[in-house]
Amino acid sequence: MSRPAQSAQVKKPNKREASEGESEEETEEETEEEHYARSAPVSGLVHKKARKSEAEKLAEVPEWAVAEEEEEDLGPRGRASKSGNKFASRSKLTSRQRGGKKPMAEPPNYAPTKDKYGEKIWKGTRAGLTWFDNVEKAMALSRDDGCQLQSSDDCTGAADAIDHVEDFATVQTGLETSDVCDGKNHWRAIMLDTAKVAYNGGFAPDTAIKGAKLTKLGKTFAWSCTQCNSSKSGKKGLDAGTAAWLGECPGEDDCPF
Repeated sequence: MSRPAQSAQVKKPNKREASEGESEEETEEETEEEHYARSAPVSGLVHKKARKSEAEKLAEVPEWAVAEEEEEDLGPRGRASKSGNKFASRSKLTSRQRGGKKPMAEPPNYAPTKDKYGEKIWKGTRAGLTWFDNVEKAMALSRDDGCQLQSSDDCTGAADAIDHVEDFATVQTGLETSDVCDGKNHWRAIMLDTAKVAYNGGFAPDTAIKGAKLTKLGKTFAWSCTQCNSSKSGKKGLDAGTAAWLGECPGEDDCPF
């Protein structure tokens, strides 16, 4: 009996080698396609073999982009940032320059005495308020009548001083205010001339007081003795005349006053 012939071992064709009926050109095209498939991103993930080194990435960046990044990495005074991160060297701008709210400024520790034009501002007290000559002369006509208040049991009947029928502490609360600049700060204040006219019953220093005006004067003021004046206990301590701070002056070019 003859010995069975040993079966020839069939060699599996290598996928890199050309099989029967395939040309070398087709094999090369297939090889390139397989290489691309292995190195191309899959579902948004980067294949490890497809990643490039930092040196390769830098070689692909155009020179103008590198120059721009180096400029952004400079610190606020032109020095390079230690971290190399352009976001680490934030310019030292104020919150106002970055679009934020301006910090609340503190009011100055002084009270203005005049505006930038030299007009005097009232301090808010009776100091510096005096009787005009025309008011004193008109009131002198009724001085012989003595104390016209007679509101105290201790009234002496003497005409010691001119008294406001309506207490001046109340009158000053209705005085007209003006917005002024003293050269550094803006204020809402009562000018001294305004306060003086109010103190004199609304009569200007050059007003001729006679006839109806004299009658008005008699209703505005009265002669009083010291005891009756003290017993009135009118309102005191009102600060309506104190200048109110409005803020810092933005400068001569932008100052509205």
